[in-house]
Amino acid sequence: MYSVIITAAGSGTRMDLGYNKIFYMIDGRTIVERSVERFLEDKRCAQIVVTAAAVDIDRVQALFKQELKVHVCLGGDTRQASVCSGLAHVSETVVMVHDGARPFVKQRMLDDCYEIANAGEAGVVSVLIKDTIKQTNPNDRWLVDKTLNRDELIAVQTPQSAPTEALRLAHEKAKADGFIATDDVNLIEKYTDIPVKAIKGSYTNLKLTTKEDIDMFEYFLSKRERRRDKVVRKVFKGASSGRARHRVKK
Repeated sequence: MYSVIITAAGSGTRMDLGYNKIFYMIDGRTIVERSVERFLEDKRCAQIVVTAAAVDIDRVQALFKQELKVHVCLGGDTRQASVCSGLAHVSETVVMVHDGARPFVKQRMLDDCYEIANAGEAGVVSVLIKDTIKQTNPNDRWLVDKTLNRDELIAVQTPQSAPTEALRLAHEKAKADGFIATDDVNLIEKYTDIPVKAIKGSYTNLKLTTKEDIDMFEYFLSKRERRRDKVVRKVFKGASSGRARHRVKK
């Protein structure tokens, strides 16, 4: 079993919505509800800790008040501080960290994250780089210094997983050093000897970041809903057919 920390304490300023992007609604449901849903459906997920900003915490708590395994806690000023806050509430020996605005994670990713962390290692969902990547000059963001070998690069997503105590220790050391990481496995890399393994992700495992992402999100969500409706109809049709055969047999 594992716990997951869903980071939802950001402000979403790049979306320019005037409110936190986790509350953006598609087909009557918020992005954060759809992200949490993936873990509610996973039988190995024992606990979901959602970090929320002070201004949003009442609304987030209201969204999940009926879900017994969801715990909402106050996040921090940064993503790293929010994860650190969430870790104080984690009950399981394996923990994942996932973006509250990333609702397209697949079950196989959760399975792989769990298996790796349960074996004492860390995992990060990722995809291969499609584009050529340039490194720019530190003094001029738009002056190219060199081209990087994309065959040696991956783009990381979430979830990311680790043994809970290892991630706690890494966060404590980072806090003491004043070190700010770009993601959680960065702390594992820096402060522990635990191997970090890349897990095959998906280019559809998108995070809602800017307004340009909205059309893509709505497309993928509607596609997923249509697929679910098709499965439900198939199951219902099969059940109805079974009942009919049972009546004929009698």
